[in-house]
Amino acid sequence: MHSAILTRLRGGSAVSLGRIASGRASIVSAFDARTPHPLWIAKTARRPEDVQRLRNEYEALTYLAPWCRELGIPEVLEWEAAGGQAVLIQSGVRGRREKISLPINAGDADLRRSFQDALAWVRQFQAKVPLRAAMPAGTLAERYIEDLSRRSVFGGGLSGLMDVLRRHGAAGRRSAVPVHGDFHPTNVLFVRPGLSVVDWSAFGPGFPLQDAFSFLVNSDYSRRGHICHLIENYHHVFFSDSRVNGLVRQQMEADGSSGDESRFLFYCFLATQICADAVTPPQYWLDIVRYLEPFEFPGPCTPLPAPRVE
Repeated sequence: MHSAILTRLRGGSAVSLGRIASGRASIVSAFDARTPHPLWIAKTARRPEDVQRLRNEYEALTYLAPWCRELGIPEVLEWEAAGGQAVLIQSGVRGRREKISLPINAGDADLRRSFQDALAWVRQFQAKVPLRAAMPAGTLAERYIEDLSRRSVFGGGLSGLMDVLRRHGAAGRRSAVPVHGDFHPTNVLFVRPGLSVVDWSAFGPGFPLQDAFSFLVNSDYSRRGHICHLIENYHHVFFSDSRVNGLVRQQMEADGSSGDESRFLFYCFLATQICADAVTPPQYWLDIVRYLEPFEFPGPCTPLPAPRVE
């Protein structure tokens, strides 16, 4: 299974290797003196769930090949799957990771520097890349309801959220859109201007505003020197009078969504985050849902009192 990697190493001169930390796959990057970014990156997987994830990325990058140069997406160089293992070798892309960490009172200049390129990329991506097959947002929401209903770890605490997803009305007739599906700062390499985007295992049909909401709320925010908890991030980005909340409003206006549509799309987004997250303790998500429930699950840009955090 590693023969493809060894063949590339033997064929290149003065190539040095670097290893990228990952809990899901073994990732090796190859460099030489000509470029500051990797020549190629090889991902290998052995566990069935990791092999499937790697296959998803291979299929996504194959589909996205016509737009990879324009949008800063890696290209597939080689794929092999056999004997319960898989290796995906993809091209390196330009850019570098930048940790986005902002105080909750960050000014407009800091917000533009942190978010402008990423939000512009999402608009460009969704304008250029079509879905493999059309799907209404309501049908997609039903899939997430089914997923959430099977998660016994939440002990029925997500029933209110699922009720919101069921009552989608006209918003459910909106078309799903292509989404990266895991669009947050660790998967973005900034080029200035522009960016490259990596880790495409979650690519597929998603909800309007999903990627934009994900990038904004999954950045780091701090208050009086401490990093905000997840529930504080959600309040700061979606339910306060902060400048970041102003960006959320701008995204909703640019999308052309009504108040009811924005509410439905926000809770669809929240469902995507819960379903995709295998790391965050379930209690954190329950705390967010229970915080919003007494306010009857308001739409984003509805000012709410700050949550109490222990």
